[in-house]
Amino acid sequence: MERVIKNSSRFERQVLALIVTGYSVEHVCRKLNCKKRQVQSALSRSRNKLIKILAAE
Repeated sequence: MERVIKNSSRFERQVLALIVTGYSVEHVCRKLNCKKRQVQSALSRSRNKLIKILAAE
């Protein structure tokens, strides 16, 4: 997970931090003042990064 965070953008790190602490996607949108699709895309990118890292191990 540490490598995913290191390879993530600031926005992706913010989204991950909020999601991991229990916020819903909708709440993350309100907190970061962005659209739902942006949060979903950030989560998707993070998920893909994690999959690539796990596949490489």
